[in-house]
Amino acid sequence: QRAEEEGRKLPPFDHHSVCRSYLQGCCPRELLSDTRLESMMSCRKMHEPAHKGEYNKAQEKRDLFYDVEAYEELEDAICIVDQEIRRLQDKVKRDAENNLDLTEQHRTQKIFEVNEQIGVALVQIEALGNEGRINESVELSRKVDELKKRKRELDTEMKGVYPAMLQRLRVCETCSAQLNVMDHETRLQDHYGGKMHLGMVQIREKYAEMKLFNFKNSIDERRTLKKLAEEKERSERRSQRGRSRSRERKRSRSREKKSHRSRSRSKSKSRSHKERRRSRSRERKSSRRDSSRERFPPSLIFVSMKIFDFKVMAAEQGQLRSRRSVVRPTEYLSSEFNDELISENEQKKIPYQLLVCFLNPIDASYVWSAWFLSLVICIRDVGFIIWTCCLAYLKMPDVKPANQYEHFSEMRARQFLNQIANLGPRPSGSEALEIHAFRIITEKINSLKEVVKRNDVNRIEMDIQRPTGCYDLKFLSVFTLCYHKVTNIVARIGPKKGPTDFSILINCHFDTLPDTPGATDNAVSCAIMMEILEVFAHLNEPLEHDILFLFNGAEENFLQASHGFIVNHPWRHSLRAFINLEGCGSGGRELLFQTGPGESWLIKTYLDNAPHPHCNVLGQEIFQLGIIPSDTDFRIFRDYGKISGFDIAYIRNGWVYHTEFDRPELIDIGAIQRSGDNILALSRALIRSPYLKQPANFNEGTKWVFLDVVGLFTIFYEMKLALIFNYTVLVLVLIRIYLHLFRNGDYSINVLLRASMNQFMAFGAMLFTGICLVLIISLLNMTMSWYSMPELDMAMKFEKAHFDSTIIFWSFVLFILTWIHSASSYLFMFHVLFPLIRDPLLSISKIFGFIKVITPKSLFWAQSICLTPLIILISTYTQLLFDFFVPVMGRFGNTINPEIFIMSFSLLVSLTFVLFTNNLIYVSRRLGFMVKCMIAVSLFCFLIISTTNVGVPYKYSKESPRLRRVIALHAKKSVFKFDGNLLNSETGLFVQALDYRGADDLPEHTFLQGVGKPDCSNTTDEYCQMPYYTAIHQLFPPDRSRWVPLPTEPPITRPLNVKLLERKFLSNNMLNLTIAIFGGADKASLHITPLDGFQMKNWSLTAFNPKTYSNRPHATYFVFMTYGYEAPKERIIWILLEKNEGKKLTLTDVGKEPALELAVATHYVHGANQNSDTLHQLRSLIANRREKPHAGVGFWRWGITLTAGVSEIVVHSF
Repeated sequence: QRAEEEGRKLPPFDHHSVCRSYLQGCCPRELLSDTRLESMMSCRKMHEPAHKGEYNKAQEKRDLFYDVEAYEELEDAICIVDQEIRRLQDKVKRDAENNLDLTEQHRTQKIFEVNEQIGVALVQIEALGNEGRINESVELSRKVDELKKRKRELDTEMKGVYPAMLQRLRVCETCSAQLNVMDHETRLQDHYGGKMHLGMVQIREKYAEMKLFNFKNSIDERRTLKKLAEEKERSERRSQRGRSRSRERKRSRSREKKSHRSRSRSKSKSRSHKERRRSRSRERKSSRRDSSRERFPPSLIFVSMKIFDFKVMAAEQGQLRSRRSVVRPTEYLSSEFNDELISENEQKKIPYQLLVCFLNPIDASYVWSAWFLSLVICIRDVGFIIWTCCLAYLKMPDVKPANQYEHFSEMRARQFLNQIANLGPRPSGSEALEIHAFRIITEKINSLKEVVKRNDVNRIEMDIQRPTGCYDLKFLSVFTLCYHKVTNIVARIGPKKGPTDFSILINCHFDTLPDTPGATDNAVSCAIMMEILEVFAHLNEPLEHDILFLFNGAEENFLQASHGFIVNHPWRHSLRAFINLEGCGSGGRELLFQTGPGESWLIKTYLDNAPHPHCNVLGQEIFQLGIIPSDTDFRIFRDYGKISGFDIAYIRNGWVYHTEFDRPELIDIGAIQRSGDNILALSRALIRSPYLKQPANFNEGTKWVFLDVVGLFTIFYEMKLALIFNYTVLVLVLIRIYLHLFRNGDYSINVLLRASMNQFMAFGAMLFTGICLVLIISLLNMTMSWYSMPELDMAMKFEKAHFDSTIIFWSFVLFILTWIHSASSYLFMFHVLFPLIRDPLLSISKIFGFIKVITPKSLFWAQSICLTPLIILISTYTQLLFDFFVPVMGRFGNTINPEIFIMSFSLLVSLTFVLFTNNLIYVSRRLGFMVKCMIAVSLFCFLIISTTNVGVPYKYSKESPRLRRVIALHAKKSVFKFDGNLLNSETGLFVQALDYRGADDLPEHTFLQGVGKPDCSNTTDEYCQMPYYTAIHQLFPPDRSRWVPLPTEPPITRPLNVKLLERKFLSNNMLNLTIAIFGGADKASLHITPLDGFQMKNWSLTAFNPKTYSNRPHATYFVFMTYGYEAPKERIIWILLEKNEGKKLTLTDVGKEPALELAVATHYVHGANQNSDTLHQLRSLIANRREKPHAGVGFWRWGITLTAGVSEIVVHSF
């Protein structure tokens, strides 16, 4: 109105020059005008009262989201004033420090506080008087009098001490005004009632009000809604401009047509009657379309039914007459119109789902925004649930103090862990293990003996065992293991009365592989065991049964020490159960991944008593498939001891497993406490269990399904009950299909079959896409680009048919797994059970009035609610699988492409999300743009991964190294003829990479490239006469390794000497060879290859069974021989060969040709002889270059962790 009087023309209220905060009544510059703070508030926009009226009317119709800008401006204003307050407070404080002592400052502070209370009270008294509230005003006046009296007392004290008072200043914490502490009350009243102070009070109150009430969701959501509204307005303006341009084009075309007709009428008189009729028909259709578009309001839209399945439905039921229909968004339809459509639909006996299919609201921009908002909110809620569950999943318990001996203490366990890990690598036979680690463990046990003796209720015994023996092991391949005097330390604690008839065993190993300190594998387990032993030693009550603690010293030699204990130790006979502790990662939550066999009371005891259970039968079944290149002592106790138990291991951060980075500081705080609490509670429960005496009474052969749900609770039940559950769910699926197919007639059998075929085709398409990606990645040499970053790695009628077909797909998988009695079938039972809840949930919602009709929106929400538990379960399992399997791929060998495994895991995870969302396609529109965006994002990500360092496979950091594992042996090879003369002698570097990229992908350097592959043309040895440390040459074949010739020989302190003691010809074409081996280190491998048609018949090592090893007539037999505390003087073996081919042998024939090739390799992997000068240079080179991945092209290839040693191999023919 004022603008009209002044003759000014105002822009509309939504113009960018109008202040949005002013329209909200909270513009900081307006509230602080004519004050000192006005200059600090920057607002040059228009403040006109007329705009407020227009804004209030528009805001009543729809939310304009102006409060978002107002909120931000208020927040900026408060930040500016708060900065000014802090600046002035610092200035006053500096001045006070120069002029006043601490006592004066304290008194001055008190005076100011009283003054402030008086000023505020006076303002309140005046306000109460204006409102007529006399009694309250009088009561407040009395309070002011008391405050004035208190102030006078403080003034008197101040004047007595400081007669010449300087001015004392204080800064108002609301508006930044500087106040004199000694001012009169009226001046303070003027300040607190002044415009600047009241303006800032109003600003702060408005800001707090917006933050508390208007932003129940977050400000980010309001900003998102504001952007969506702005986007909608822009789209409406664009569409309006488009319509105006279209009308203008039509008018121009109409004028052109009229002028053209007038010009061509004279020329077209000779035109045929048929052409004129076609032209008139086209004109009528065009005018009809134009009139129909003008007749319908903007809220009506055209929906083009271009989905093939809809045309099929129309052909089958004849209820869809046209592919083009005019529909109104559901939100714009009145209830009467809905009821009318529904009643008309019921009269025509048309399925209601078809009607809702035509009332699809997604094509309207308004509803599209609502759908997008719903999707954002749903993603937020599901993400919050998953985030909360992950916090519970990853949460570690509090660490107990070291002075509480009644509880497990991580602090005490870490002290012992550091003592062991600080010794460095501890291979069996090394000084670090046989002397230093042995001393630390035995001294700790002896000290605990004194504690037990003082309490006088229990006893501790210790026994040192150094067994000798041989056995066969099938691990990825088949080979024989022989050990001599390896070290076992056994402690037994039990009641004072003496050994009990029954006991349990807790096992760890304190040896390591070469070049790794072995904190998690497996010093931390020994620290946990020692701490548990200490807790038991401080008990003041007797234990029910004995507990054996086995610290074995040769697990990394393929489980030799545990075999020596369970086969030879006299204490083994009382064992009824065991707990094996392992580690293939670095900290995190320990996982129970194997249990049994049989005796299901064990798993029930664990689940009932472990305070932090983490277990999954899925891990047990995966491990028992034999696809993981690792094994544990669990196998030895199970196969050779015939006892049942638990296999528990750390699996997180497996990149440091068996590397130089397996250090104690990488173990999470709380991880040891968590594991210790579980093992302590489990061991206590086991020795108290009545089933320890007679375990067979508890359904010994029962198989159990067990799992924990994101660490919150556990589920376990028998396999018999699992079969009942699974088959019941399958019956429910059949009932659902019957009701939809025959009773309700929701779809025909053809539609269901077609939809089911679509699911299998979708699976096939995903599988085909995955295979194509594997091929492309392999061709572009991008294999294992995920190794360092596994994050790179996861119409109503037809909607219902496709949803049911998805359930059928998962039911088929569930049926197969249930048929074979797989305990992991529970996972797919959840895939069927939770989706079955969707339709009952929708029905209940309609009964209670939460929804009136089933719309795409209600479908979306119901499906999201039902699938949220499944999504959480799959998310945690995905994390578990990738946490474990991605690091394993770094030592999976050179022959199997790990992309296939990762693709398979990703495919299984993706199927859950894809198959349970593709049914929503039939109630959605405008997916083309989304598909294009996803394709563009995928191509962009692929481009980034393939052209930048994001996708490099190996990355080095001290906290989280993700490196390539390489073995380098500086070896001397000597090959002797049949007559004993030297045929060939060479020195070189034998290099193997343990992942699929192999030695071909190593960085270009003399130490690593060499002349190429080893020459295997002159031998039938499957190991190519190379110094293999292990027998898994199928995973690491010789042709994927490198032999780099070197001019210098390695330092060898005990040269090998192989002698043939006896070559004896026996009847029946048999030949017996007796061979002696002298010298060598504590680890040696034998490659025994029969020649000239001979086959292995027997030997002196184990009870030989040809079928155990191979059915091939000329197989190479691998023997791994070690010694621990003491070296044998010599190793003598005899080998019996038999020749079944050709004519009968004579003594003369046997002496002409060799019958056996024997390669003996010895390995120096610890001590002073482990490294040659060449290996020192190679270690230094790798350590320097892996820290500089950007120093040159391809320098990321230096991301290597090296296991190195000196080796000698001698080859003889006998």
